[in-house]
Amino acid sequence: MENTIKNFLRKVDEATFVKKKKIGFGMKMYNETIADSLKRASKFAEVVVIVPLDFDGPKNFSVIRDANPEEKLAAMLVSGELDGIVRGTIDDFKTLEHYKKLTNEKCLAAPALFRIPGEYYFLLGLVTNTEGYEKEERLFIAQTIASFLKKSGIDSKIAVFAGTRHETYERKSDVKEGTVGYLNKTYEDAEWIVKKLKDDGYVASNYTIDVDVAIKDGYNILLPVNGLVANQIFHLLFVFGGQDFGIRIGFSKIYIDNSRNETNFEPHIKFACALANSNSDQGTVKILKP
Repeated sequence: MENTIKNFLRKVDEATFVKKKKIGFGMKMYNETIADSLKRASKFAEVVVIVPLDFDGPKNFSVIRDANPEEKLAAMLVSGELDGIVRGTIDDFKTLEHYKKLTNEKCLAAPALFRIPGEYYFLLGLVTNTEGYEKEERLFIAQTIASFLKKSGIDSKIAVFAGTRHETYERKSDVKEGTVGYLNKTYEDAEWIVKKLKDDGYVASNYTIDVDVAIKDGYNILLPVNGLVANQIFHLLFVFGGQDFGIRIGFSKIYIDNSRNETNFEPHIKFACALANSNSDQGTVKILKP
C-alpha cells in the first residue's frame, strides 16, 4: 500500500480504539455543539474537561475547575495525569507558554493536517500570523514537517508559494521598491527555498499563487508566503468543509492544537488518543516510526 497521508489517517483510525486514553480538553464556556462532539469522542477516550471557576462544565464528564485553566491543562499534561491534550477553546498563548515554561521545550513547527472534500490531504506548514516572514524560517519549517512525515514512511512533496506568478516576475524582476518590489522578493525567497529543499533531496516546487493547483497535483506540504496569508487560508478551508489536526512538532507530550472557531473536536481527540496508543506498550499500530 502506498504511504500517503490518507493511509496515515487510516492508521489513526486503527490506533484510536486500542485502549481508552485520558485526554484533557480546555473549555472556556458552554457550547452545545462542542459538548456533543466531546460526547462522541467519549466512545474512544476518557475526556477530562478543564474549565474556569465561573463555569460548571458540561454534564456527564469529568470536570476540573481552575482559576487558570490554561496553566492547569498544561501542568496535567506535563505531570503525566493526562495522556494528551486538545487545547480547545481556552487561550492558546497562555496554554502554550505554560507548557514551554514547564518543559523548556521548543515547538519546531505547528502545521495543520487537513483533509478537504475531494479526498485531498496535506499539511499546511504555517498557521500563525507571526511566523514565516523570513525565508530561513520557512525553510526550517518545511524541513521539520518533511522529517515528521518521513517518520511515518511518507515522502514529502513541498509546494512553496510566492506573491507573484513566474511570468509576472520575469517582466518586472528589476523592480526592488514598493509593492511590486515586495512581491518580487517573495518570489525570490520561494526560489531560494525550493533550491535548498531540492539540494536536500526533497521534491519541491514554486507554485507561486496557485494553491489549488498544488493541492490537485498531490503536494502534501503547503508553505504559504507568510503566517498571515496562511492563517487566512486556514480559515477559508473550514468554510469549504475542511477538517484539520493541529500538530506541535518538537514536544515530548501529545499536544494537539486547533482553531478558536472550531466546534467539532471529535477528530482532534481521536488523533490525540491514537498517538497515545501508538506510543504505549499496548500500541500494535505504530503511526510514527522511531
